[in-house]
Amino acid sequence: MKTAIIVGHTKRKQGAKSPYLSIPTEWRFNKLVAEKLQDVATVFYYDSYNTGYTGMVKRMAKQINREKFDLVLELHFNASQSPQANGCEALYYFKNESAKALAGYFCELIEEELKIKNRGAKPLHGKSQRGFAAVYYPEATTLILEPFFGSNAYDCVRMNSLRAIDTYVQIIKNLIKVYRNDH
Repeated sequence: MKTAIIVGHTKRKQGAKSPYLSIPTEWRFNKLVAEKLQDVATVFYYDSYNTGYTGMVKRMAKQINREKFDLVLELHFNASQSPQANGCEALYYFKNESAKALAGYFCELIEEELKIKNRGAKPLHGKSQRGFAAVYYPEATTLILEPFFGSNAYDCVRMNSLRAIDTYVQIIKNLIKVYRNDH
């Protein structure tokens, strides 16, 4: 079974920023996580937003589809204008029941191991939803992982150590193992 890890956003446009993390940007945080997953997955980085978000995602999906990956996990973290927004989510293509189950399991593991609120698996139904292209274009079962809110102090306290990052990495490895065993 082949697993792809995609680090969300790009080196030039690093996504959400957090005033509470020692690794303050989404891209840098997830780059560190991805490096720790290289023993179980192939790591990919988005190249550029020059042709827009959907163009960038389509290029990545084309490469992943060509290499026939079975599972794709795109790494992110959430942020909100409201500092009260918190918790873990995993996004998936609404027609993929396997992705739905895996997304739910991921959120359960985050809640159990890192004590971050479980906001649940979230289906993406159409182009107007953020992240839809990332779960729609790959042929493999694909999840967008949002384990915490970088804008929430409590969530960040739970994630702001190498030990917590290692726990998160183990959660992802467990997710991959469960998917492999079920398929």
